[in-house]
Amino acid sequence: MRTVVPEAGSRPSLGAFLRYAVTSTPKQDQSRNVPLNLAAAPGAPEPGPALGGSASELVALLRQVMLQLLEDFFDPASNDVDYVAMCASSQWSLFRALAAEIGEPRLRPELEALGEADRKAFFINLYNAMTFHGVTTFGRREGWWYLYCFFITPAVSYRVAGTQMSLDDIEHGILRARNGYFKDPEQELQRRLRMEAVDPRIHMALNCGAKGCPAVAVYTGGDNLDAELDSAVAGFVAADANVRVTQEASGIRLDLSEIFKMYLEDFVGAATGKDSERALARWLLPFASEDQRPLLSKAVEGAPIRLQWIPYDWATNGTEVPLDKYIYSVTF
Repeated sequence: MRTVVPEAGSRPSLGAFLRYAVTSTPKQDQSRNVPLNLAAAPGAPEPGPALGGSASELVALLRQVMLQLLEDFFDPASNDVDYVAMCASSQWSLFRALAAEIGEPRLRPELEALGEADRKAFFINLYNAMTFHGVTTFGRREGWWYLYCFFITPAVSYRVAGTQMSLDDIEHGILRARNGYFKDPEQELQRRLRMEAVDPRIHMALNCGAKGCPAVAVYTGGDNLDAELDSAVAGFVAADANVRVTQEASGIRLDLSEIFKMYLEDFVGAATGKDSERALARWLLPFASEDQRPLLSKAVEGAPIRLQWIPYDWATNGTEVPLDKYIYSVTF
């Protein structure tokens, strides 16, 4: 069975961290980063494919393995993952072997041929799987330095069909189709796989390993994806920890998870100020519960809105894995 290289990841730079804090523009040095799913050390001969199969077959296997991992190690009541038990399981060994197969360059033509719904489902599932892999390998903590190292340095990346992609690449470059990504000539595959436009529902499907994240699920894509994403949004919106709608003497009070603040443009477009608050209410309305819908309707129709953000809980959503000192130590 092919195994993951233990020296995966890359070391963070304090200078790059400070630059990112000022500009919010990641400057990732992928050339020195070792993907988590390599089957051999960099420069060493790699074994041939152990599983074989087409891209569609491997994608289906990824879904099956993720479903089994969720069934065995995810607690839907708390949204927590038992990362320690998971990485010691036989299912995790199978997952790692499958992750290595996803890096095979031979998969590129078939991945490029996938329709947008299938690509979207693939990258949502892959993002969540990579997060699992990153937490079990490097550990994860709240705090801006730790989050920067995990997502932006980037510590966590995979080789996908022969090209390297980080969590940041997948979320912002491919799924959100943000400008500024994939300018390198060698990133042609990423440019071909990115979405035409952002679908805000992805924010209720992506799980970054934090307690404030939406629940982890597995998405099948195709004609099922719209219903699956609608269900994910409805479940997120129905939870008081994420969305609360109350009547006040002065109007409607909206308490919303900071997810909506972080990605406000995705939900409301170019709307600003009070218009953005009403646009948020309008976006939420189709997904609201029966209890929430009457007051949200009033907000959409013109009632005064008082918007409050519910602080996002960045603590790890499960058992703590020891931190990798190489990944989280400071370099200059």
